[in-house]
Amino acid sequence: MTIEAPSIDDVENLYHILAYFAEKKPSDLAVKDSHYSLSYAELKQLVDDCATSMLSNDLGQGSRVICWSDPNAQFLVTFLAAASIGCLWLGFNPKYRHFEMNYLLEDFQPHMLISIPSVLGEDAQAELDMALQSADPNIKTGVWPRGKPFPFSKENDAPAELEKVRQSVVALDPCAIVYTSGTTGKPKGAILTHQSVTTSARLNAGWLGDCLERTLCNFPINHVACLNNLSMNTLVVGGAIYFQPRFDPGQVLDAVTRERITCLSMVPTMLAAVVAFPEFERTDFSSIELLYWGGAAVPLHLAELVQRKEIRCGVIYGQSETTGIVTRGIAENGTTCEDASTTVGTPLDGIEWRLADPNTGFPGIRGRNLAFTPCNPLFLLSILPVFSQAFKWASFWPIYDVP
Repeated sequence: MTIEAPSIDDVENLYHILAYFAEKKPSDLAVKDSHYSLSYAELKQLVDDCATSMLSNDLGQGSRVICWSDPNAQFLVTFLAAASIGCLWLGFNPKYRHFEMNYLLEDFQPHMLISIPSVLGEDAQAELDMALQSADPNIKTGVWPRGKPFPFSKENDAPAELEKVRQSVVALDPCAIVYTSGTTGKPKGAILTHQSVTTSARLNAGWLGDCLERTLCNFPINHVACLNNLSMNTLVVGGAIYFQPRFDPGQVLDAVTRERITCLSMVPTMLAAVVAFPEFERTDFSSIELLYWGGAAVPLHLAELVQRKEIRCGVIYGQSETTGIVTRGIAENGTTCEDASTTVGTPLDGIEWRLADPNTGFPGIRGRNLAFTPCNPLFLLSILPVFSQAFKWASFWPIYDVP
């Protein structure tokens, strides 16, 4: 696959990436899941229809949209549509309990909530219904069944307004919010911009390259791994995304063989489950150009088991607050499996890295890793702007501590 995409300088609205490939290779596969198989032209048409319906429901610049869904084609349509008209989009994981959604609904204050039926069934739907009972009654809510028209469509939808609205969206406008896990307090929403998302995708395309031809995504939609590391990174090079609603080791291995997946991304527990699955030894991995892990360290023996299958593998690191991947370490060219299992690799080209004392800001051999990246978020929702308040060196984001 030849990587071809519009220059970052040409992208004010991330929708332009989709429009670019819908024109350059309209019949090429863009997205596939258990229900949809969409070319770039078909994906663009769905996004345009969804965005037009949002406009007719009085959404636009600054409006806030939630999508409650498994990872699938429809969630991606809602994100691209909402972002394209200047809305701020948030993904809800169907595994959320009602009290988790209550906090996010209060903090985010959405204007619209779109739910797409989940494979988790009635129990998950009941949690969402319970959360909405105590939410603002003015939130527009609707269910988007698989294969059906967007639930907010109106007969008087006005597509003529769509392009005018999109032209008003600029690179520094917010497009998505990703909440932190809340392990050190209440979850905080990192607001991502069109610029941060597209820049992160292009930085990662620079090292992932042809690996992004056919990617598999089964991460939840509330996570940057789904939204940016896989979905946007793949779209920015015109690749194809294969969605699975939940992680299942057998289904992962089946997809590798059936769809000839070229890129796999996992956390260590997922990787361990795949390697332990009986079909692992019999699976043909010849299409895989890269398998990478992140989120935690992978035991050395596990990394070596993967490499023995002649699978190119390695580690990545990133945070919600960095929009996506900021380091990588691939077990090749002098980097060993031990390096990939005990370090986070090296910074991507275009990202500056510093080690500093968190109190003084002076460089040192111990302290806090700080990353300067053009992909940093605009700010944390309900928090002062990070560039001037979060740490002493403005524009450097604290990554992790080195003891």
